[in-house]
Amino acid sequence: MKPKAEEHWSFAALRQRLSEQTQIIESPQTPNSDNEPRILRTIIPTDWEYGTVFLFDPELKETIESYFCCSLYPPIAKIFDQADFVIPQIDKIKLTELGKTEARLNALFLMTDPQRPVLSPERPWWYVRFNLEVSDGGYFLHTELQLSLPFSIHTDWILEFLAEAADWNESPSVTTDRNEFVLGFSWGQGRSFPTLGDDWENHLTEPFIKHIKIAQIIDRFSRQPEKHILRNKMLELIKTMYG
Repeated sequence: MKPKAEEHWSFAALRQRLSEQTQIIESPQTPNSDNEPRILRTIIPTDWEYGTVFLFDPELKETIESYFCCSLYPPIAKIFDQADFVIPQIDKIKLTELGKTEARLNALFLMTDPQRPVLSPERPWWYVRFNLEVSDGGYFLHTELQLSLPFSIHTDWILEFLAEAADWNESPSVTTDRNEFVLGFSWGQGRSFPTLGDDWENHLTEPFIKHIKIAQIIDRFSRQPEKHILRNKMLELIKTMYG
């Protein structure tokens, strides 16, 4: 008798994906903030409701997870060993599946100050978010910086700065939020594994080192916003990262 052929992994994966249901997350205890809407319910539809299902080869997923956990994240985490700021421990990082034409895993995480939580009244003037996408061919790092400037300080220099930064690859944005201006900066760069070279760790960790320095000078500026020297040094460091 001819042995029964082993079922391809994609059949089980497809059955699993088609069994998924739309998620409805109720949040009745969401705190109420002034001038901010309360999010009481979040609806997360499934892929198949849009007519597309992306299947992830489990062996390939395991390979990418291993590369992220064993090769990419450890040198990043080491940068923060002596810093005042932190990023999540590796076991707190949630890898999410991405991609329609290429299998990728995405890690989204923040740089924070444990003494000044993001949502606390003492929060710093900076907000930094990292987005690290990993595939079997390479990685792509996207960074975001938000600089909050209270209306109470002298901010006439903002328009001049934005005009000078208009020719950056991604020019900064400016919005207002309650009682402050918010300058937004965005940057992204990737590398394929065959071209990593011997300096790949420096290439990977350099943006994180720059953001630590940026956060440090923003903290200094927030304590003495009238100091033009601090302001100029802050803007120069931001330019070296995002300009």
